[in-house]
Amino acid sequence: MYKRQGLRRATGELVSYVNSDDLYCPGALQRVAEEFSAHPETDFVHGDGDVIDELGRLQWEWLSRSYDYSVLTTYHFLWNKITNYILQPATFWRKAVLDRIGYLDESFHFAMDLEYWVRAGQAGLKFRHIPVKLAKLRDAPGTKSRSSPTVFWPDQLEIYRRHRGSSSLAPYFAYYYYNLALEHNFDLQKVSLKGQQAFERWAGLPSG
Repeated sequence: MYKRQGLRRATGELVSYVNSDDLYCPGALQRVAEEFSAHPETDFVHGDGDVIDELGRLQWEWLSRSYDYSVLTTYHFLWNKITNYILQPATFWRKAVLDRIGYLDESFHFAMDLEYWVRAGQAGLKFRHIPVKLAKLRDAPGTKSRSSPTVFWPDQLEIYRRHRGSSSLAPYFAYYYYNLALEHNFDLQKVSLKGQQAFERWAGLPSG
């Protein structure tokens, strides 16, 4: 809700959002503006960044790559452990995009950025990756990404269902339950209860 409200109030030609514990790198906004100016056909610009801890110490470098719709709607667990390789605070887009595909869907509490990138790709919008560090993402105790190793899965499964169809979900569910088993030391009762949460958001959908 708050991100949607902020984007609605934006008055510039370019928009983005940064969470309260994340940072932009020095010179990032100027570089992004120059990139959009030089490439008027581009709808999104996304760059690289650093993942930092609660004290601002470097944990690892986040090196992104060019947009690939097929990767963002699949889980290549052997070579792409982080399916959403686009660094959210290092991503900017033209405000006109909001008129094309709407605003962030905040029902995706853990993956609203991924859902937006996928929706943009489905609409044929153009992404441009620049190998420049634009932002710093904070990975620290208390952040939602640290709350559970499987916390993103229910949102991702819903994204896959919307964009690839329910018939494509079987292998993803198999891997999801395998990761739940690892998380809960193969306590099958806990795994079953936790796994059911992914189905609850589909309770009102027609069967078949």
